[in-house]
Amino acid sequence: MKKLNFILLLFISFSVSAQNEKKLALVIGNANYEDPNGVLTNPLNDSKLMEETFIELEFDSIIVANDLTYDKMRSAFNNYKRALRNDFDVGFIYYSGHGTQDSYKNSYLIPIDFPSNPTIDDVEESAYDFQSFLRSLEKIEGKLNIIILDACRNNPYTSCKKSRSGGNNEITGLAKINPTQGILVAFSTDPNEVA
Repeated sequence: MKKLNFILLLFISFSVSAQNEKKLALVIGNANYEDPNGVLTNPLNDSKLMEETFIELEFDSIIVANDLTYDKMRSAFNNYKRALRNDFDVGFIYYSGHGTQDSYKNSYLIPIDFPSNPTIDDVEESAYDFQSFLRSLEKIEGKLNIIILDACRNNPYTSCKKSRSGGNNEITGLAKINPTQGILVAFSTDPNEVA
């Protein structure tokens, strides 16, 4: 709750400085993972709270997409980029759910249809490559993007932490992200840590 209060304060100060800008929000809460070990209790509540906050802050458009499969997650992020490019000045993304990184420090968001007992290949094929998304977002010039990843949790998909050589590097949380100008990324905890 402390974390969400901080986010709300951030929104209020953001709202004052961006009153004349057209604002877009994407809110994703992944809770009901097909793997019973992955089920989370908070993301849908967090998603609802964030949606209500964006409504109060009079965002022009709010996309709420919960419990997304890989294909639906890809579609939600693509729809966000398309809308931002064509119609909006400011974008805000809130994601709550599982996230992980591979041994190459690439961060991934985990869709609800992620396989049980995954390998590193499953991460590359079945998790959403967030670093790739950021690179594509950086190509949309003249926009401000604020992204909150509430995804640094204990990862139930421990086997996906193994490197290609087969060793376990004890990777936790999400990797550090260094976005370019115009993109701010906030985590629920420090890089490589769990909340």
